[in-house]
Amino acid sequence: MKVAKLLHNPNAGDGEYSKETLVSLIENHGYKCLYSSTKEKGWKEIEPEVDFLVVAGGDGTVRKVATELLDRKVIDRNYPIAVLPLGTANNIGRTFGFEADEATVASWSEENIQKIDVGKVQGLPEDIFFIEGFGFGLFPNLMKEMKKRKDKEEHTSEENIINALDVLLELAKTYKARPCKLELDGVDHSGEFLLVEVMNIRSIGPNLDLNPMGDPSDGEFEVIIIPENQREKLVRYIEDKLADDETAFSFSALKASDIKIKWDGLHLHADDEILKADAPVKVEVAVQKNVLEFLVPDNEF
Repeated sequence: MKVAKLLHNPNAGDGEYSKETLVSLIENHGYKCLYSSTKEKGWKEIEPEVDFLVVAGGDGTVRKVATELLDRKVIDRNYPIAVLPLGTANNIGRTFGFEADEATVASWSEENIQKIDVGKVQGLPEDIFFIEGFGFGLFPNLMKEMKKRKDKEEHTSEENIINALDVLLELAKTYKARPCKLELDGVDHSGEFLLVEVMNIRSIGPNLDLNPMGDPSDGEFEVIIIPENQREKLVRYIEDKLADDETAFSFSALKASDIKIKWDGLHLHADDEILKADAPVKVEVAVQKNVLEFLVPDNEF
């Protein structure tokens, strides 16, 4: 019998999945399930008999676990990660086709392992890893604004997405484009941009599919850039999202594996973490190829 270690964020999602529900879901498919809450001390300990990890939570919880694996501070071998997405955006889950349901758990028996790339950012006070994306401009400002506006009322995941899109629309109309020195695989692409996003997966933030053809295992990133002269196009795109009109994202996406950025701004982000640095920020972003393993429903993107 294979042993799964469930790493659960009990605060994620709409409260539908308790510890007991998740453990039962996993054990009903023939696995022994060990449990830790990521909100408690000691969650990083992985018992010797564990065969794979199950992360039940949002994108932030997945990144939290993945960072521990990458740092190698706690464990001395690689573990495949299975994901049960319980968060708001669940961009990682959407990329791989995960759901928090019976079908996803049943698929683990097929042992489809997908190795994925991770981004490493150097030039900040400490090196930063990312799975989804890293960038400057609108998105870290959206994250900062959402934290300021957070209220005590409970909202569904869908309501949270709509609220975030409303705020993003406000920002997209007024945010000042900033100068950016951008070098991709040795080629200069500098300019003034509303947004620069180094993308590893297909979507980011409130389910914005900025990188619909992205493959997180191809050894390259897609760099999404939106200059000032495309502001109105971005505003229309967000308005279409709010109207449930799935207009395809059609802004510039440049592929690269060696990225140098100098940005005239204070705020940046790695996945769902807001970072702050003294302006201007100068960083290098490189691909760590195929360093994480995910158990996926199938091995096709």
